[in-house]
Formats: sequence, C-alpha cells, structure tokens
Amino acid sequence: MNGLFADGIERIRGELSGLIPQDQLVVWNSPGPVMERCAENQHRREAAERAREEFLSHMSPDIIHITSLFEGFIDDAVTSVKVFDLDTPVSVTLYDLIPLQNPDHFFKPNRAYEAFYRRKLSQLQSAELLLAISEFSARDACAQLALSPEKVVPVLTAIEESFKQLEMTEQEKAQVSALCGIVKPFILYTGGCDDHKNLPALIAAFAQLQQHIKARYQLVFAGRMPESNIESLKHCGLSAGLAPDDLVFTGYVSDRHLQVLYNICDLFVYPSWQEGFGMPPLEAMACGAPVIASGSTSLAEVIGWDLATFDPFNLTEMSAKIEYALTDLQFRTALRNHGERQARRFSWDLTAQKAIQAWEQLVYKTL
Repeated sequence: MNGLFADGIERIRGELSGLIPQDQLVVWNSPGPVMERCAENQHRREAAERAREEFLSHMSPDIIHITSLFEGFIDDAVTSVKVFDLDTPVSVTLYDLIPLQNPDHFFKPNRAYEAFYRRKLSQLQSAELLLAISEFSARDACAQLALSPEKVVPVLTAIEESFKQLEMTEQEKAQVSALCGIVKPFILYTGGCDDHKNLPALIAAFAQLQQHIKARYQLVFAGRMPESNIESLKHCGLSAGLAPDDLVFTGYVSDRHLQVLYNICDLFVYPSWQEGFGMPPLEAMACGAPVIASGSTSLAEVIGWDLATFDPFNLTEMSAKIEYALTDLQFRTALRNHGERQARRFSWDLTAQKAIQAWEQLVYKTL
C-alpha cells in the first residue's frame, strides 16, 4: 500500500481482515506530493516510482500486477513499469485506449496530461502481460500498439452482486422517483458525460420519438455530472424542441437508489460510441431492465444480441430502436429475458480464473 494515502490504509486492512494475514499487508513510503500535473513534483515523482519498484523487488514477487497504470496525474498515486526493476515480470489491467481515439478532447486542452498519458503508454508497452477487460480492448491494443496477441489476454470483467432484481414496495419506488425528480415513466441512462458517451445524440433521438410516445416519458440521466455539462445537455434538449421537464438530471445517487432506478425504468439506453467494456448496461440487465445500446466497440459483446443494438451515429436508427422497445411488449419482454441470461455470463470467478491462468503461463515462460 502507498503510504501517501494514509487515510485508506486502515480501511483496506479492515476489508481484508480474515482473508490475508496482517503481516502480509505492507506499506511503502516516499516524500510527497508527487502528482504529475504539478511540474515541481517531477523529482519526487521519479524518486517515488523507483522507491516503489525497489521496495517490491525486495519482496521477490513472481509477478507485479498493476490494476490501474494511468494514475497519478491529479493525485499521489504512484505506478510504473521497468523504471528501476527490470527483471520482475509485470502485468497490467488494460481498460481502454480511448484518449488515443479522442486526442482533441483529452490532449488539446491539456498538453501536460498528454505528456503524462504517452509516458504511461510507453510503460504499458514494456509490461510482459496485459489483462484486457474485453475482447475489443484486447484487439484494439494489438492494433494500436502493435502488440503480439499472446501478450494481451482478455479476462473480461463483472459487476457487484448487489445489482439484481429487487423486491420493493410501491412506496419505495415512489420515494426514489420523487427524490430523483422523476414524475413519469422513464428512460434511463447512467454513466459519464465525456464526448464519446454520445449524450447529445441520445437527447436528439428521444426528441425524434412520435409526440404521443414522447409525452409519456422522461429521459433520466442518473449520477453526478459537472454543472457545465448539465447546462450544455439542457440546451441540446431545448434546441431539439423538448420541454425543460422532459430531461431529468438526478445528480449523485447512492448504489441502492441506482439499483432501484435500474429496476423500475421502462428502458435503459446506452448510446456511447466507444467503451473498453461498458459496465452500466450489464448492471441494468442484471437488474431486469430492458436494455438497448450502441453496437460499437466492446458494447456489442456486452449486450450479446444484435437486435438490442443500434448505430450510435445514426439518429434515426437510435430513435426507431428506442420507440420499438417502448411500444412493442413482446420485444421489451425479450430484452428483459435476454438481459438476465447475458448478465450471468460475466462473473468475477471467471475473470479470476482467466487472470490466474495468464499469470501461471507468464511465470512458466520466465522460468
């Protein structure tokens, strides 16, 4: 554990109590701060990376696994590959390479972040093994970074068991809806608001619904978003001819309230045109929601049914698929049934088995 995050150490010890002996939970330390966005931290950050690798090497590990390499730009997280210890095999969880596909959004406004990202990308390529969270991410890494497929293993990912179909009273459903400002049956989206999430297109597709259908529903965006993004999306709605109360922005919602929203929505829509995996659609399917989503990148494998997907760049197709799901009871029932089956295909046990097998093979190669 990183001593620069002292507040979290006791919590982690508590979480792992009874699972791992306390003397096997160790802490390394270095001077801080080390966050990379501040140029004056460079020497401390470089020293911290070396101190971490030196500390780990003295433990004689078979493998060092980094669960999230692209950290430390805005906080004191310290991750690195082969800056000091050149011998111990390193594996890294690979989520996505979205910034490479969207340089105008991620890099142009912040050249310091671009330098940080590209440095981490170089380190990523130095790792012996990448554990990709989707088949798409694995293929994308091989294509964009010219990596051997043997070096990139898709282990997939999963969701928490708390995302499931709930038994609720009508009173609880009404209370959660009221807290979120929802006064009608609703179409749900949850997730971020970066450009690739394609939210203006979702609003435009909703606005294109036939008036008698559109009048029955609200389009709900669950989760915290920057106020500037909310205002921009509200403007998209007004420009498309929607009334102010057609769109609902809930702000932060607890996990329990999110689970309720998944359970009671009439439809969950995920319009993103690029994802390393796409957790919200899987959560929604596990909760029994009828789910449609973009068929782009990894989302096609998450959804697992072509009829439940649409082209995220085709507003007419997106709107037609939303309308079909809202008006055809047989299709909506089929979406629910498919979603329940599809959600069961992903589990942390399966991910763990794939990861352990990949690590065993890596150790075998280095013997």
